Amino acid sequence: MRQFFFICVAIFLFSCKNPKSEKENLKEISPENSISSNDSADVDAIAMKDFREFKVLDSKYINVEDLWAPFNADLEDFTEDQYNSLKSLVLERDIPTLQKEIREGQLSYENLVKFYLYRIRKFDRENDMSLNSVIALNPNIISEARQKDRELLNRKLKPPIF
Repeated sequence: MRQFFFICVAIFLFSCKNPKSEKENLKEISPENSISSNDSADVDAIAMKDFREFKVLDSKYINVEDLWAPFNADLEDFTEDQYNSLKSLVLERDIPTLQKEIREGQLSYENLVKFYLYRIRKFDRENDMSLNSVIALNPNIISEARQKDRELLNRKLKPPIF
């Protein structure tokens, strides 16, 4: 029993942390990479900037024209007026509500897809304050939406995920 006690005490003593600060440990490991007061001042200066002062850059690998090429023809007839008329049916709605509106004929899958494509183009790509968060779009999404609209004509019970 006494040996067990000594082993536990030894483990405890060797597992105690080094009282040196994290900065001192970093300087010991690599003095050329240590944190200086200038570096922390630079970080503080950046942290205090307003987010609108930073320039948003898009990926150099994404060609915006190529991203929108599959949709240009289909979105030509989708106007700002159509977008505004669909806003009340789409925004701030949950999926069951959208499905109910589609079943009742107030909305179609095709118009829903066009609404969101228009919105992505308008807010995510074609303004100075855009986030450029969309990096890929399904090029077949409009034809898939049209197919879902055709399948909807079949009045069989649809699963909730339809």
